[in-house]
Formats: sequence, C-alpha cells, structure tokens
Amino acid sequence: MVVGAVVLAAMLAACGAKVPSRTELAEVFESTGMTRTEANCVADAVLDTLPDKNITELMERGVGAAPRDDPDRDDDPYDRFRAAITKCQKAEAES
Repeated sequence: MVVGAVVLAAMLAACGAKVPSRTELAEVFESTGMTRTEANCVADAVLDTLPDKNITELMERGVGAAPRDDPDRDDDPYDRFRAAITKCQKAEAES
C-alpha cells in the first residue's frame, strides 16, 4: 500500500499537535485498512526517518510541510522515508 504525503499528513493530523507514539501512529494507520504488521512498519518508518520537526509540521500544516527530495543528496529525510516505506510494502506483499 502506497502512503503518499497527503495520506500521511491526514493520518498524522488525527494524532494531535505532538509527535505521536509508535502505538498511536500505528493505530491510525491500521484504522485506514493497513494490516497491523504494515501499520507498525509504516509507523516505524515515519518515526525513524523523519525528524520530529517534520512530523510536527505535517500535523500542523498538512502536505505543504512534507519533506522535499533534495536531488543532490540520497540521504535526506525524503529518501530515507521512501526507502523505509518501500521495505514495508515489500514485506507486506511477501506475507
């Protein structure tokens, strides 16, 4: 399941203005139809790859605050998040 920035922002908004816990975030993802395993994986991806500042900005301002890809780097938050989400998708497809 692809988690785009718009969907991510909407899900994070449901958690309130503070950075959500892994459990809170996983519950929000699971409520959208993800399996528990995928929801946990995506929650880990969000919290492990995006700085708290980016997460908070997404919750406060929506998709406009999503991290942008820096074409001159391959280790920015956008790239790390995309790689983590891809692992979640592959694991879900293989289960």
